Amino acid sequence: MAIQIESVSFTYMPGTPYERRALEDVSLTIEEGSFTAIAGHTGSGKSTLVQHLNGLLHPASGRVLVDGVDIGSKVKNERKAVKKACQSVGMVFQYPEQQLFEETIAADIAFGPKNQDLPEAEIAKRVEEAMRFVHIDPALKDRSPFQLSGGQMRRAAIAGVLALRPKYLVLDEPTAGLDPRGREQLIQNIRELHDKQGVTIIFISHNMDDIARLADTLIIMDGGKKVCEAAPREAFRQKEILRHAGLREPETMQLMQLIRGKGLDVRSDAMTTDEAVQSILEARKAHPKRKGGSAHAQ
Repeated sequence: MAIQIESVSFTYMPGTPYERRALEDVSLTIEEGSFTAIAGHTGSGKSTLVQHLNGLLHPASGRVLVDGVDIGSKVKNERKAVKKACQSVGMVFQYPEQQLFEETIAADIAFGPKNQDLPEAEIAKRVEEAMRFVHIDPALKDRSPFQLSGGQMRRAAIAGVLALRPKYLVLDEPTAGLDPRGREQLIQNIRELHDKQGVTIIFISHNMDDIARLADTLIIMDGGKKVCEAAPREAFRQKEILRHAGLREPETMQLMQLIRGKGLDVRSDAMTTDEAVQSILEARKAHPKRKGGSAHAQ
């Protein structure tokens, strides 16, 4: 099963002086169980693209299929299947804490499940499970969400989406504006969702280091077009595509390239801290310091 985007194009405010082509003939497949990152500069079309995945936007041409269901179908007897397919895609917008509105944390998380007409016992169970998963103590359920820290507010907002039990989860710049601790906690939550819960993740981010350590596929958008779809390591080798899209390799990779340029025979494509440390240790072991302290590298 998968999400399939077939030749999708989209234009904002067509037929007006403000008409703007946001997507042009985009095709891709997001396989169930994958972790797909989408990157590109502001205005590249990445946020517009993901809003097509659960029917928030409908393509001007092309179609979007979720597990084989065309979610743009207008056929009357397919409405139930379309609704179910759209509900299988959870969406967490940038700065989701701005969408909190209920008086208590529990009420906010329960809002979506209540609209699915679930029994109260099931709703309460989902609220507690979602709170525990994002590491918010269920004992705080009656507290106002606006009394939480910024990172906790964001996790509470994400818990509201998780309570809907989405099969696919779209996260639009989920770590933007968080302090380092809150950011790392949220990254770990996202990793657990994918690795332990089996949720398919679609992750929009400007942070190439996060993409390097999390994603198995990277899609680069530029000018409303998909210009690259590859494993992150391969995508980061496409320097001209990255440059034109306003992106750079992960900082770890940039550092390793500098170290290699200084004469130590390390991997220039090491993307993560663990890979970098291992490569440096191996290089130093293979080429120990000469007398006088210089490193020998071929």
